[in-house]
Amino acid sequence: MKALQAGLAILSKYDPDASVCAEHDCIYVQISNLNLEDHESLVSPEDKTALDELGGWHWSEDADCWAMFT
Repeated sequence: MKALQAGLAILSKYDPDASVCAEHDCIYVQISNLNLEDHESLVSPEDKTALDELGGWHWSEDADCWAMFT
């Protein structure tokens, strides 16, 4: 639960109204910025490292968004 909450807190800094959905064994978070086509680059390198260290969080190439395995 802590890894989920911490990851959502990090991602909400970039888009507090991000879309969130859950399918099968993953929670998906779509942060957006209309000025960028590469949404993965929205997140700072420091926050990417923090998400990685939380465990489970990753960039989903298939869904083109951040995701966490449950």
